[in-house]
Formats: sequence, structure tokens, C-alpha cells
Amino acid sequence: ELRRSWIVGLIEAAEKGNRKRQLEAASLAFSNRSSFLTLRDTRTQPPDSRPKSYNSPPTGTRIEEDVGNDGHGKLTVENGTDEDAVVRLSDAGTDQTVRWFFVRAHTSAHLAHISQGTDRLTFTTGLNWIESEDTFSWHPSYREFERAFAYSEERNSEAVQYDSISVTLNPVLFGNVKTKAISREQFLKGHQHIALQRP
Repeated sequence: ELRRSWIVGLIEAAEKGNRKRQLEAASLAFSNRSSFLTLRDTRTQPPDSRPKSYNSPPTGTRIEEDVGNDGHGKLTVENGTDEDAVVRLSDAGTDQTVRWFFVRAHTSAHLAHISQGTDRLTFTTGLNWIESEDTFSWHPSYREFERAFAYSEERNSEAVQYDSISVTLNPVLFGNVKTKAISREQFLKGHQHIALQRP
């Protein structure tokens, strides 16, 4: 109705030579057009900018207590991205958390004493970790390595052979494993929140 009123007003004003009515009708037209542009700009505005201050626990901070500390297995996770990461190593069969820890951007975490078993490795990246919600508030994303990670040990009279696995969270040239996007629900499957433990 507003659009129709200013169009009709312009026509009537032009026919009668009423300068004041023309200005009023044009003002209505400008107001209507401005409202439309504001709505469109709001819907297409760019993503929120990267925060300058945010919660970023030290690399190695545990999100949940370790499970299975009697093994020899090792895991190194390199986060070469510009965002922080929380990595979860969980039992592939039961979804029980084995390791659950924080890795700041451009740092690496080193874990040891991982017990034998077949595990899945998932992670979330973003900024500003919210401890009470187990999530990043800024642009969280969730991914899973497509293959399982097997930890096994073989003992002989002289030593113990064990697995030491290293992964990068960022794509690398000639990489030999892929990741896939998962949901937050898949990432948290089987998770029970426990207060953070500082390394």
C-alpha cells in the first residue's frame, strides 16, 4: 500500500503541477526504498569478525579425565590452523572418551600412555571455548578422521613394540588420511562433562 500511495501521489502531483505534493510523494518513495535496502543489507552482511579477546586454555588442557593410562601408545596432534581446536580420542566400539584435550592454534599436543584399542579421532575448531557448554562460541566446526586409529603392543624379552601416531588438523601435501564433516551431536556422542584439568 505504501508503494502504491507514492506512485499515485507522484502522478497526481505531476498532473496538477503541485510541487509540494511531488516532494512529499518523493519522500515517501525514498523512505520505502531505504527500508528495503536496510533489510537486504542485514541479510547479506559478512560473517562476524574474528574476536580480539577470547578464552583459549593452554595446549594440553584436559576437557575430560584420561581413561586408560597403562599403555605405551603415543599421540601427537599438530594444529596448523588459525583457530583453536579441541580433540577427542574415543573408543570406536563404546564411544568412551580416551583422551579429550585442547590444542591452541599453531601448536602441538603430545600424549602418552594410551592403552591398546581401536579409537576414533574427532575434533572441533573455532575460537572462545565455553567450558560449561563444551563448544566454541565463534564459528565452531566439527570433523572426524575417516579411518580408525589402532593401538597395539607386542612384548618380547628385550622391549615392547607400540604405536606412536602423529596427525595434523590442517591439510598437508601428500597427506594419507582424510577428514569428514560431522555434527555436534556426533562429536559429543558418549561424552560426559567433567571440569577442566590444567596440565
